[in-house]
Amino acid sequence: MFYYFINGKFYFGIVLLTQLNPSIKEGVDITVLLPNYFESSIENFKKESFINGIYDRNLLAPQTIINKRAWLLGFFVNFKTIELSELNILEFLRFEAWGKVYDYNYQEVNNIPELSLFGSAGLYGYEGIEYLTQVGIGLCCDENEDPYSYYTHENFQKMIKGRSLPYWYYNSISKNKFLRLKNDNFK
Repeated sequence: MFYYFINGKFYFGIVLLTQLNPSIKEGVDITVLLPNYFESSIENFKKESFINGIYDRNLLAPQTIINKRAWLLGFFVNFKTIELSELNILEFLRFEAWGKVYDYNYQEVNNIPELSLFGSAGLYGYEGIEYLTQVGIGLCCDENEDPYSYYTHENFQKMIKGRSLPYWYYNSISKNKFLRLKNDNFK
């Protein structure tokens, strides 16, 4: 587990995988989950509340594959250990890469059980993960900027057609784009 401080609060996250794609060196691609769970101090952390947030899929972003920069530059700070067996979510993780869907074993699959646990297999750097967290808690949403969005890629649209998107997706796009997507409903 790790924590990070943003907007005057301590948020907590968890490392799910230290390697997804076996062709990438060990430790370079780290899959993290960012629940919408925070406390006013790290001493107030409640393991049960953290785990319940994950079970409820109350997330700031989809599972995200990043490099080590978030730790090397001090954005993420190692905190404590939770066994993944306590979470039982790995089987629901899905990643899109090159128009195909992969599970957490990097095996191609044909289903996406939960959109909240569906993300891109591309790597985010420190700046990317910082932006994702800011977007997820609603701090960054400039109506004039091009959307840094999760599911606007053509392949994603085909894969999620007709399904309800997680709430944090709408934080990542401008109001005008949101209205168009809402009207189109990916049809």
